[in-house]
Amino acid sequence: LDILFEDSHILIVNKPAGMVVHPAAGAKRGTLVNALLAYSPFLSRAGGVDRPGIVHRLDKNTSGLIIVAKTEAAHRSLVERISAREVKRRYRALVYGEFTETGGTVDAPIGRSASDRKKMSVSGVRSRSALTHFTVLEKYSSASYLQVELGTGRTHQIRVHMAYVGHPVIGDSVYGGRVKRFHEKMSPSVIDAIQGLERHMLHAELLEFHHPITDEPVRAIAPLPAEFEHLLELLRNKERGDE
Repeated sequence: LDILFEDSHILIVNKPAGMVVHPAAGAKRGTLVNALLAYSPFLSRAGGVDRPGIVHRLDKNTSGLIIVAKTEAAHRSLVERISAREVKRRYRALVYGEFTETGGTVDAPIGRSASDRKKMSVSGVRSRSALTHFTVLEKYSSASYLQVELGTGRTHQIRVHMAYVGHPVIGDSVYGGRVKRFHEKMSPSVIDAIQGLERHMLHAELLEFHHPITDEPVRAIAPLPAEFEHLLELLRNKERGDE
């Protein structure tokens, strides 16, 4: 466990890509919950006995910050604050395609896909409102580096919204779609790096909120993982024409 903050009420953990948050069908071991229980048996059960401490989730192949509740009081308060949008969650993403704008908001409802129950989609079954705010940090040939903030917290929200606006997250095997058109403008070294990925390029880098018990400000930042930094550097070198 890469623990960035801990007190008697909460933990903030930097989850690696490839780790499932809690046990489910096909993933009984090696989950974040397994690691948390090995570290400390004293975790909130307010979210269910099979999800001790878990207040919110990240997808298996998304890296970055997760808040874990040790006490029921902290858990309940955090759920309320997240629901009231009082917890700032900021991500970094590498997506396909070049934006003409410097940023914007994707406002499109998300629900379960009618054709594939394992996937989410815009205007899916029992869709709920979803807001994703993004800022374009850097642009390359057929790719963009984004800062993303959640206005809501729907399942797979950023990945679904980025694919919906034609800029799927690089490395996303579920929502990426046909990416050959983007690869046509990329250098061989960048394409090789992308094809060698075992994760998608989405990282939960920042959490900012008031402590659920003390109300003191809490801020945590998780640095970009090595594979994210490597692809980012390749894209920057290509943009500068150094290859």
